[in-house]
Amino acid sequence: MDERRAGPLVDQDPQERDLGVRVVRDLPGVGANLQDHPMVTPVWPVSDGSPLWNTLTENDVRDYHLLRRGPLASLTQAAAVLRSDATRPTVDLQFTLTLLGMTGEMTLIEEPVVTYAISVPDPDSRGSVRLSGTCAAGRSRLSR
Repeated sequence: MDERRAGPLVDQDPQERDLGVRVVRDLPGVGANLQDHPMVTPVWPVSDGSPLWNTLTENDVRDYHLLRRGPLASLTQAAAVLRSDATRPTVDLQFTLTLLGMTGEMTLIEEPVVTYAISVPDPDSRGSVRLSGTCAAGRSRLSR
């Protein structure tokens, strides 16, 4: 590793030191306050075609890939937040409607579809994630 490009080393967290991981930049809080944001994303076929899908051009796709703008930069067509119980102090459910869909492998569904995502924006479950070894592809340890 080139020390000049990596930056100065900082004091190590005992966990990283014990694993032999060299910390280049200390970012307090990394791995802490992990929040589970459960989301359900049912996808339904659109029998008469999706207005957004049918109007996209190759230029729209190119603009999004290169400049992150155009109709693909904001896929949400409508959104709402609400309380699941009127006694809750804040909203706890979020609903989002999009006219595109993704597979479980995160690839675009090419047929016209509508996706209605339902999520919990302020989850109750919190925890942390810690290293279990030095391999970046290895499993991490989660705690609650």
